[in-house]
Amino acid sequence: MMNESEKVIEEELKKSKILPKELKDYLDEVSFINNLKAITFMFYFVVINYAYLMSSNKEFLDNLKYFSMLGAVITVFLFEYSYRKSNKVVCILALESLAATIITAYIPYIYLFGTVVARKLVMLLPLFYALYYVIKTTVMFIIKTKKYEMENISDVKELLNDNEYDGGYLDDEDSSKLIEKRKKEEAMIKEIKKKKKEEEKKKKENKTDEEVNIDD
Repeated sequence: MMNESEKVIEEELKKSKILPKELKDYLDEVSFINNLKAITFMFYFVVINYAYLMSSNKEFLDNLKYFSMLGAVITVFLFEYSYRKSNKVVCILALESLAATIITAYIPYIYLFGTVVARKLVMLLPLFYALYYVIKTTVMFIIKTKKYEMENISDVKELLNDNEYDGGYLDDEDSSKLIEKRKKEEAMIKEIKKKKKEEEKKKKENKTDEEVNIDD
């Protein structure tokens, strides 16, 4: 039979494998955004492939010029926005948009002067983008969940070390008090982190307002 301390530790180990609602919501949001980006890029290259199949060479070249110009404008806007807001997510999107714009610029030469293999690879670009975002989302999910589990397992190990006393365990009452104290400390840490995030957000907003005033 396990004593109360061992039961508490076992429960903590089980909880360490359950993702909190905040992390689940974050992963769902990132997955949705990545799926949306995948669909956008896939649609973009499907339209280009369709234009190649249904247009004359001259019309295709003219259409690709417009696509390249549109991609360049969107990329510049994304880089500018990510720089002003110090947003890493938008910066990554800007890099992905830049890659798509560069590929678009080379597509006319590949379709008109490239080998059969090169043309088939361009035809498969929508599939490559789908695979890229699936892999990206999967890797992100694994890293975030493993990181959370490791942090919680570390807390459980610390709890074990705190509970050990002269080769044995603390009594049930002391163990419960220790768990309660640790929960209060975690709540305080979360509150402090929340306040810091709010302060950083306010600083960024003030910085943005100052930049807008300078531009004006």
